[in-house]
Amino acid sequence: MGLFMVIIPIIVILLLVRYLDVPGRKTSSSATALELLKKRYASGEVSKADFLQMKKDLQE
Repeated sequence: MGLFMVIIPIIVILLLVRYLDVPGRKTSSSATALELLKKRYASGEVSKADFLQMKKDLQE
């Protein structure tokens, strides 16, 4: 019985942490990848042709 009193709160906390929507912590990989690509293009790491191709690939 004592073991369940420890395990249940831990499970509840893990579920809450996993399913809470924390601002700034988006998990959509395509949006994140597109944002990173835009930053790389803006900083000059990626050419315009490469940017357009990669953007097209991400949006497929």
